[in-house]
Amino acid sequence: MKIITMMMSMMILFAPLAFAQSAKEVGKKLITAYEKKDAKTIKKHMGPMMALTMNDKFFEDKDLKKDIENLKKWNGKIKEVRYFATVFGAMAALHYA
Repeated sequence: MKIITMMMSMMILFAPLAFAQSAKEVGKKLITAYEKKDAKTIKKHMGPMMALTMNDKFFEDKDLKKDIENLKKWNGKIKEVRYFATVFGAMAALHYA
């Protein structure tokens, strides 16, 4: 029983590291999701409160439509990742165009 408990503890501790992704990887997924209008992927990486506000008309927003049109010109490369700290924690911003 001690061995199982120890193994479970190790799995819990190291599981987040096994599934961790860099900001660049997540950014590429999100940019592609916006381009393809994939709400499920976008919600997965959103904060819970923001995800609740996302509805069927999300992609019909005038400003968002302009951004999605610009994404069609994207070459698939991330030029730069910038990290910064806020009251809410560490954040990353991507420069892709």
